[in-house]
Amino acid sequence: MGARVIRDRLLDLRRSGRYVSPTLLGAIDVGLGDTESAFRNLMHACQAHADWIRFAKVEALLDPIRDDPRFGDLFRCLRLAP
Repeated sequence: MGARVIRDRLLDLRRSGRYVSPTLLGAIDVGLGDTESAFRNLMHACQAHADWIRFAKVEALLDPIRDDPRFGDLFRCLRLAP
């Protein structure tokens, strides 16, 4: 099963009212190269104090988007900015 299929199933679950971690969706989006959606989901995760987002500073899954200026916004949201 591909990542797009998994993301679509998770989005269907969320639309039906079930909780789906925005951090998980953001990580899947990073892998798919959908940077816009990734940052939307990761910022939502930060604002919601979601699970795994607190590891954003060291999580290798997010390496592909670290050079994006919005990563600084994410760090500020997490209160990790220098």
